[in-house]
Amino acid sequence: MIKQSGVVEDFIDSTKMLLEESVRNLKIKSSVRLMGYNEIKLSEAKSLLLILEELHNDIKKKSLYNYHEKDDFLKIYELTNQNYLDLITISKIAFKKDIYVQQILKLNLIRKKSFSGWFAQALEFCSILISNPSYIIKLEEFGQRLNDIHQLKTEIIETKKKYEEYKNELEDTQQNLQMRDEILDLLDEWVHDYRKIVRIALKNKPELLPTLRLIKEC
Repeated sequence: MIKQSGVVEDFIDSTKMLLEESVRNLKIKSSVRLMGYNEIKLSEAKSLLLILEELHNDIKKKSLYNYHEKDDFLKIYELTNQNYLDLITISKIAFKKDIYVQQILKLNLIRKKSFSGWFAQALEFCSILISNPSYIIKLEEFGQRLNDIHQLKTEIIETKKKYEEYKNELEDTQQNLQMRDEILDLLDEWVHDYRKIVRIALKNKPELLPTLRLIKEC
């Protein structure tokens, strides 16, 4: 399966030239028509090529977009995660003598490494704090106000939205990649067969082969 971007582009360019020349050059056109490759059949291949080219260009654009989206997301995530870990540390100090609260807030659990797990864990932590005024009163002794915790929860929600946007774009790109490769394989097989037919159709006109970038056979 052809996947590398440069190879795909070379294939698109060479196939486009092959089809255009097969229609433009009347001698070639009439010769391949006798072998079953009429203008309709060539047009069908050209339409498939256009779809392939559109998909490939879209993938290139989205890949660049995804790169920037990922970079933006990671910067936001790292900042939000640090604020979250700071609040965890402060909470451990604030409630170090209260084992019950430590268990309720799950302060001693390992922080989730997956993004989905991290979002769930961080949002649950903030929600528990916000819902219990006595916890807020204790945290205020260490400079953490209710508004600060609400702000952190908002940051986590916004970070989650950014992640979901990035993930959705990534899924769309993967779907387009699969479609592109399926069309590429189909068209690659068609071109392979067509070149063989062209050689047979032009066996008495070998001087036309170079116009299709086909080397004369000795």
